Amino acid sequence: AAERAERELLEAHAAAKAHAEAALQSAIDVGELQGIRDAIAEHAEAAERGQRSAVLQHARRRRDELAKAQRRAAHYQKLARQKEKKEEARAQARAAEAARAESEAAARAAEEARAAEARAAAERAAAE
Repeated sequence: AAERAERELLEAHAAAKAHAEAALQSAIDVGELQGIRDAIAEHAEAAERGQRSAVLQHARRRRDELAKAQRRAAHYQKLARQKEKKEEARAQARAAEAARAESEAAARAAEEARAAEARAAAERAAAE
């Protein structure tokens, strides 16, 4: 009876391992980081009982690769947003400089127009 119970336990562990490996392989094939993490967590219980497998090792490597790729993508997105903000700030600075230059030119033109008007008035007054 003890041998039978032990055999059944071993068969149950083997079945659990086979199921976990199938889930791991399926998650690897899908290639989604969270799915692989979940499958590894599920299979970790069997691994703790000394039933490690090549599929689990492969899943962990794939998980690490996907996590690294995800971090890299987030980093590049952050860099792109920073570059965008810098370009926007430069464009705003150029627009502000153009507006300032235009304002100064308008002020000079107005001053020149007043000076011309004053000369014309002085000329009219001298001619009378």
